[in-house]
Amino acid sequence: MDNYTNNIQSEKKEKKDEKPLPGEKLGLGTMIAGVLLMMLNAMRYAGFIKGGAASGFGIAASIIIIIYGIVRYLNGDNGPGKKPTPKNRKVIFVVMIVILTAAMGFLCLGGKRDDVMIEDFSVSADGSEMTVHAGVFSSAGYLRKINVSYDDHAVMVDFYSTFGINNSAGAKNEFVIPLKPDSERICFNRGDNYYAALAKGEDGKWYKFAR
Repeated sequence: MDNYTNNIQSEKKEKKDEKPLPGEKLGLGTMIAGVLLMMLNAMRYAGFIKGGAASGFGIAASIIIIIYGIVRYLNGDNGPGKKPTPKNRKVIFVVMIVILTAAMGFLCLGGKRDDVMIEDFSVSADGSEMTVHAGVFSSAGYLRKINVSYDDHAVMVDFYSTFGINNSAGAKNEFVIPLKPDSERICFNRGDNYYAALAKGEDGKWYKFAR
C-alpha cells in the first residue's frame, strides 16, 4: 500500500515538474508571434492583404523573433545552461517545420508581376469598368489576380502571379478594372513604383501606351 501511495505521489510530482516555466511560456508566445508576423508578410506578398507589400525588414524581424522565442523557451527560468527536454525538442521541431514551410511559401507564393503586357482592352458602355486581356513578357509564369487602388485621378493596378513555378492552375488573362468618373489613367506596378499603361484622351477615349 505504501509503495502504491509513493508511486501516486511520484507521478503527481513528475506532472507538477512538467508544467512549463514562465520563461517557457514567454518563449512559446514569442515563437507564435514571430510565426504570425511571417504569415502576415506572406499574405501581403501574395496579395491577399492590401495596404502594403511584404518587406525584407518584416521578414527578417519575424525570423529574429522566432529564434529569440526558441532560445527563451529552451532557457526557461534556469539560464543559458538548460538542455532541451523531449517535450522541448518536439515543440522546436514543429516550429522549425513551420518556419521551413513559411520560407518555401515565400518562394512558391504568387507575388507581384511587373512584366505585364496588355493584349487588348475594352470599356463598358457606361464607362464604369475596363476589361483588360493581359499576359506576361516572360516565357514562364501566369497571372491569377489583380488588386486595385485609387490615387487622385489614377487607378493603380497590381498584378499577381499564380502559385508555384510556371504553374497554370488558377491562371487568368482577363481582368476587370473598376473605373471612377474622374479616372484619367491606369497605372501598373513596376517594382515599388507604377507606370502609366493606359490613359484617357481629350476625346474621352482610352488609349494604351506602348511598352
